[in-house]
Amino acid sequence: MSPQATDRRERVIDGGRAQSLASAVRALWSARATVLAFASRTIRLRYRQTVLGLLWVVIQPLALLVPFTLLLRRDGVDRLPYAATTLSALVGWQFLSSAVGNGAGSLVNEAVLIRRTWFPREAPVLGAVIAAGVDLAVGIVVAVIGGLVLGARFGSPLVAAPVAIAGLGVVAVALSLPLAAVNARYRDVRHALPFLLTLWMFATPVLFDFERIGRRWRRLYAALNPAAGPIDAMRRSMAGGIWPDWALLATSVASAVVMGLVGHRLFRRIAPTLPDVI
Repeated sequence: MSPQATDRRERVIDGGRAQSLASAVRALWSARATVLAFASRTIRLRYRQTVLGLLWVVIQPLALLVPFTLLLRRDGVDRLPYAATTLSALVGWQFLSSAVGNGAGSLVNEAVLIRRTWFPREAPVLGAVIAAGVDLAVGIVVAVIGGLVLGARFGSPLVAAPVAIAGLGVVAVALSLPLAAVNARYRDVRHALPFLLTLWMFATPVLFDFERIGRRWRRLYAALNPAAGPIDAMRRSMAGGIWPDWALLATSVASAVVMGLVGHRLFRRIAPTLPDVI
């Protein structure tokens, strides 16, 4: 036997047993370049052979803003500028909708790779969320420039916007992971998801201010709808010139973390079976 053969090391992967959370995190960290590769490819594929490219990120929230402003414009309790705050909320929602929608379909889209090779199964899902984050960066620029035209109130609360955006990222990951796993087993998810995302938008303070919800119900609402706190915080900090309600933001993020832990447990149970069912 040659020295090369004796020095060869084989890596054995047990595909029939779910990983622990700690093992999954370590594997993801080791494969962080793979996650970024999935994100880069998602961005390239999304805008391949498009005429407008990233301009679609600008067009979509503005196209929605016009009818919403004309039909639903009402000043909130805090007399916030409706058009400017709604534009900020639409930019946040566009990120969340894109991240969850693409994340849910990411495992099915990578079926060939999943059947042929091993990598952390969370990698395509996180790649889809990161790719949506690039669109979010463009959308934030649109919200700031548009806010100057639409009467946004900029001030010190603007420093709270990154916290709201980070909370929105937590929500996106928490929901994308279990949806991706379930979608790999039951393709009904991809048919139901666009409709559910539309309902979710109308149940989230995208088109209305959080103040319209009774004070006694706000904490429960923020817990049941983890997008509510971050979206409302974006409305207030990016265009309203007021600080977000930190308690409601914390409630939504905490709820998202709990949902994410439960959802990732489901993901880990389904992940070993993916090559057989996808």
